[in-house]
Amino acid sequence: MLENSIFYLSRAYVPFALFRLYRKGIFEEVFTFVEVKHMFRIAIVMHLIDLVGHAAFKFYTQPCFITKGDN
Repeated sequence: MLENSIFYLSRAYVPFALFRLYRKGIFEEVFTFVEVKHMFRIAIVMHLIDLVGHAAFKFYTQPCFITKGDN
């Protein structure tokens, strides 16, 4: 549940970041390098949020080992 919550948080970050950039006036009628730079930054932050969720999931769960005699 923790990993899914952080996954959805990262997906909510994208429209929020795009709206924030729109309000700052970053977007122009012609596609510019500045816009590309901001899009890459948004994608990287979204991916980092996903990785934090995955790491938290791995940290908070214990591995389950099954040996041959435990059937």
